[in-house]
Amino acid sequence: VAIVMLFPMAVDEPQKCCDVYPLSHLILPFQRFLKQGKTLWCTAIRFAGIKCAKVKTSLAERVILDAQVDLRINRRIQRRIKEAELKVLAHPGEIDYSIDRGVAKSQVAEVLSLGFIKRHHNLLVTGPTGCGKTYLVCAIAHSAIVADHTVRYFRLSHLLELIAIARADGTYKSFLTKLRTKDVVIIDDFGLAPIASRGSRELLDILDERIGVATTIIASQLPVSTWYQSFEDQTVADAILDRLVHDSLRLEMKGESMRKLLAHRDEST
Repeated sequence: VAIVMLFPMAVDEPQKCCDVYPLSHLILPFQRFLKQGKTLWCTAIRFAGIKCAKVKTSLAERVILDAQVDLRINRRIQRRIKEAELKVLAHPGEIDYSIDRGVAKSQVAEVLSLGFIKRHHNLLVTGPTGCGKTYLVCAIAHSAIVADHTVRYFRLSHLLELIAIARADGTYKSFLTKLRTKDVVIIDDFGLAPIASRGSRELLDILDERIGVATTIIASQLPVSTWYQSFEDQTVADAILDRLVHDSLRLEMKGESMRKLLAHRDEST
């Protein structure tokens, strides 16, 4: 992003870079404004693969330091994507709007603006199997990570398994603390199987820690109106749904399975 073949010519003897090469050879990212007038030494310039003596130019400084900043930002984004354990590596720019999903492009754009995360509200995404729920929530997660938020993705069944393991080995409180520190927690396949009393109480613990301070995204094949029936403990179900639905944004998707449509598209080509 920051430096692209800054100087195509080789330098045999140390010289002042600005005296040898025109500034038009520099490709600047123009992403940040740094203070001028500092001195940059040869060791920093060798990052760009050239030899030179002392350089006193704010232009070269911006190029080198921007490269280092961009490199650190990219590394942080890649690390957080890995830590999020997203099911799919989805990008907002690759969302297919050509097929009617029951959700307007403007609605998706509003969600991708991440205002609901800043307000610590939840997002509930519902729709039939294969309509693109998981891809959409992972694309939202990608946008959140780029915007410097921390994210963690779970399928509900896997989350409950991890909770059971944490209970058994005595790390349950530590597990809750880690989830509380995540700006966004995604729970996919919500209500796909009945939720036992023990699991529902532990799910309530997680949501109770996050309400008003962080965002939870739920993706489910079932309409929100039927979620109550997924819980064995109706009392805990009331408490969980109150925390999930309160101040939540909803996207209700529809349509045939994307896998089916893409398979037909491949066959036709």
